[in-house]
Amino acid sequence: MDFPHGVTLSVRRTVETESDLGDVAYDTTDLPWGPCAVAPRYATETTNPNAAPVVIGKEIYGPAFDLTAADEIIIDGETWQIDGGSADFTGSGANPFTGWAPGIVVPVKRAFGIDQRVKAESSSSSSSSSSSSSS
Repeated sequence: MDFPHGVTLSVRRTVETESDLGDVAYDTTDLPWGPCAVAPRYATETTNPNAAPVVIGKEIYGPAFDLTAADEIIIDGETWQIDGGSADFTGSGANPFTGWAPGIVVPVKRAFGIDQRVKAESSSSSSSSSSSSSS
């Protein structure tokens, strides 16, 4: 796929390394990927108190890239998780008549609201414990 007006995204990849002494270190690298097109996919809401209230999905159309399930995609400064496998239209997915290999399609998702719920619960529990200790 060629998107002359597409956006360049960042693929955040974290690699775990272990030293000779057994210490584990994590190295995070942001790799450029693009130009890509980003399209909406779905949005869900739930009233389940144990789940994120809003989950939004998008699809990214871009050139071939070696993605892993642990990679994260940065879109407009927000971190998105890869949601399942990507559809690869390169190599064996290329058009058998013309050889055209447009690229890959990657579904991503992001949960909203869980951070706000945790902050609200922790602030209400700390304020209730401080009010009960002052009585």
